[in-house]
Amino acid sequence: MMCYEIGQLRVLLTAMYDVNPLGPMMHLKALDRQAFSARQEKRFGKLRDAVRRLNESRRLISKKVDILCNDLVSAYGELSRQLDGVRTQEGFRKYVEKAKDLEQLLCHAMDWMLRQMGYANVVSTPADKSKKRCSDSLKRKNLSAR
Repeated sequence: MMCYEIGQLRVLLTAMYDVNPLGPMMHLKALDRQAFSARQEKRFGKLRDAVRRLNESRRLISKKVDILCNDLVSAYGELSRQLDGVRTQEGFRKYVEKAKDLEQLLCHAMDWMLRQMGYANVVSTPADKSKKRCSDSLKRKNLSAR
């Protein structure tokens, strides 16, 4: 009985089963190939498992990134709307802070609203005909804007 050691595999070969004319060395080459093939198959199995796990992780991370991007877009939209409101409020505040009395405040407020909405054919009839300053100034601005 002959004993050969291949890596961690011990193979016992008997002379009576040796039908190869080249002797026991051919059996070693075939056994080496088989052992190598088995190791390769085991490595490929581990690699397939690793690739499968990596793909699952990639898909999960991709979903999380999509969710974060959508949250970021909606947060940016909300911030933009809030800043538009603040910008409008600040513009109005700066425009009416020049007013010295209630009549000028109302006049400036009306003028600001007309500028924001765009001038149109506006007819204003003051209750007291002697106080036409605001409506006259608006009419002059309206005519000069054309």
